[in-house]
Amino acid sequence: MLPTVYFLAIQVGLRWLVKGEINFEMGVLWFPWILFLAEIVLYMICLHIHSTVAMFIILTGSFAIALLFDLFAIVLPLYLNVLPSALFIIGLASLLKDRIKGFLSMMTNHKFGLLLAALLLISPLYTIILEHRMEMAGNTFGIDDYGIAFITTIGVLLICSIIGTSRLLEYLGRNTFLILALHKTLIDFSVFYIQPQIQSHLVFKMIQFGFIWAVCLLLIPFVNKYIPQLVGKH
Repeated sequence: MLPTVYFLAIQVGLRWLVKGEINFEMGVLWFPWILFLAEIVLYMICLHIHSTVAMFIILTGSFAIALLFDLFAIVLPLYLNVLPSALFIIGLASLLKDRIKGFLSMMTNHKFGLLLAALLLISPLYTIILEHRMEMAGNTFGIDDYGIAFITTIGVLLICSIIGTSRLLEYLGRNTFLILALHKTLIDFSVFYIQPQIQSHLVFKMIQFGFIWAVCLLLIPFVNKYIPQLVGKH
């Protein structure tokens, strides 16, 4: 949890330097914060509940609360309105993990697995075609969005199971927190300083993409070597 606090302080400082304002908005750091809380709550539930049926009832209740929050646009301080959604998703994944592993292990035909993964990953196009915005942090995450999230996750897991081990993916996976914590700040920086200098939106997006990845990939080895505590490493 400390890395989230560290990067929140960095974000506040960078916002003050770039925009000249003091703003304690968590931004993308809501994700590790809510994940931390959801894991604690789920751990406490698992300590006392050992029945699968009882666990499913609790998760269904959490899901119902999440849908009510979405329906009535209820927003709580510190993104706590996202907690029921996160608890439901993490808890359901925990209940279904063995079944999902069994399903993935059955995909011995890589061509069929890749085709199925491609079909599953088409589902997010629904949000683009209908210009539908879904965002857990903003309480715009309806029942259909849970379905899209689940289907897309299965598609990604299928591809990963077929690819197997990848040094690049393992490296990015071990350093995801730094990328997560910095990318929004780098987006704001590029919009504020770089975009006004470039007329073409497409060119700007290409430069922005390269800029964000270049900064993150340069900072990862530096942080890991000199200030690993910043990202929760020793």
